[in-house]
Parts: sequence; C-alpha cells; structure tokens
Amino acid sequence: MINHRRYLRCVALFALTPFAACAGAADVAPESCMRITLTGTQGGPPSTNGLAGSGTLVQYGSAASDCGDVFLQFDIGRGTVTQLSKLGIDANDVDAVFLTHMHSDHSEGLIDLLQLRWHFFGDQMDVVCSADVTTRFPPPERTISCSGYVEHIADALLYGGEIAQRYAESNRRPPEGPKALVNLTTVPLPLPDRPGTVVWEQGDVAVSAIGTVHIAGSLAFRVDTPAGSVVIGGDAGNSKPVPPRESSTSETVELLANGADVVVNSVIHPVFAPGGDSRFPPPNYLRQ
Repeated sequence: MINHRRYLRCVALFALTPFAACAGAADVAPESCMRITLTGTQGGPPSTNGLAGSGTLVQYGSAASDCGDVFLQFDIGRGTVTQLSKLGIDANDVDAVFLTHMHSDHSEGLIDLLQLRWHFFGDQMDVVCSADVTTRFPPPERTISCSGYVEHIADALLYGGEIAQRYAESNRRPPEGPKALVNLTTVPLPLPDRPGTVVWEQGDVAVSAIGTVHIAGSLAFRVDTPAGSVVIGGDAGNSKPVPPRESSTSETVELLANGADVVVNSVIHPVFAPGGDSRFPPPNYLRQ
C-alpha cells in the first residue's frame, strides 16, 4: 500500500487461491484500488495438473465496490470461466477481453464466456485483439485472424442446432448466437515501437498496446488507472528470434512497462523441456 497524493493506492497480485482484497490503513479507506488475479498459469497446449489456460484478470474500482467497477480479462485460456466463478465473478460481469495472440491456449475460453452471456441475456462485451495479419514465414502463406475467430466463435453450436433450440426457448437471445454480443476492436499492425497507443478506455481506466515477437499479430497490453498500472506481456519473446541473444527479455514489453507497478509475462518451466513427460513440443520449447 502506497500513500500517493490525495488517495491511497493499493495494488495486489494474486494467484487464484488465495484471493484477498486490498486493505488500507485501519483509519483510512482507500479511494481506489486495482487487483490482479492470475486466472490461469498453464503455458502451451498441454493439460497439466488441472491448471487453467493462460489468463490475467485486472479489476479496478473504489473501496465501496471492493475493486469491482471494471473487470478486464487479458487472455482467456481453458477453464477461465470456472476460475472466475471461484471469485464470484459472473460471465456478464466482464467488461472486456483482450487477446495477446491467437493461440488456442490464450483464446479457447472465449466461447465459454460468450455462450454463457448469450444464455443469460448478457449485454455486448468488448473484445480487443490484433487486426488480420498475413504471414509467409515459414511457408505457406496464411492469415492470423481474430476477426474470423470471433465471426465463427460458435459455429459448432450453430450447426449442432443448440443456438436455434435455445433461441426458440426465448427470443431475447440474438438468433445468430454469441458472436452478436461481441463489440470487436482490432488493433492495426505494426504498432509504433513506443508505448501509449491507447486501444480501450472506460472512465479512469486506459489500456494501451504494443506489438511483440511471438507469432504474427502478437500484442502486449498495459492498464493504467489512478490506483496503479500493470503490463501483460503474453508470450512475448526476444526480438531476435533465435539464440544467441543479448538478453532474455522482450524489448517492446520493457518499453511498455517503463514506470509500471506490475509486469505479468509468460515463462516456461524446465519441466516442459525435451525429455520430460509433459508432451510439450520440443520445437516450441527451444524457440523461447
């Protein structure tokens, strides 16, 4: 807890359990607070020891709301909705989802969240991700498309008949399914190699983005609030794709994180190295 001008600033970082609120001094309640919860720490596609897929929840609010005025989910891997429910956070509570990149371990929980919102008559929700990127390296040419992912987010449920059946139960639900609940913002690339490209704002909360090296369209995000700031780097790696490297960090994440209170970035534990029993693909490990 830090005294900062006219308010007490409280920034807390928690893994999902235990979960506790920021607390101010006994005689002075904090006017605003930010809470950061790691909703999932499983790196890569494997399923290991019941870990949820990658994700970070950032909450901001007043003391009266217990940091509950704004809920932002950065990456939304396998099991995120279940993890949020452990915190008493409903799918309809989430204000926005930000995707650092279009790998399944960072995005496959989006369908769960949107389907629940659709089931229970939720409002539109912001989704922020990179604009479509066509890449030719390595061959063949292909397009990484967050907009395509969102457009077809519930195709299995549409073609399986559930969307039509649920719509018949109540026409309060949009007939086209969960994609109707997405307010999509795509971030054009390349972004300038400097922080400060604001991609989302609500009240006192601003989210900015910068491009990173991982796959085509990868981003890192920074949240700035009166209570503090946090940078979420995703799977950002070094700007030099293969060793030897001068450092092990991402230059663009470092740039974005200048002056931030907290940095959350993915790493790979040696247990996932070749020769272990994790089934993690050796090329993926060795490229990090």
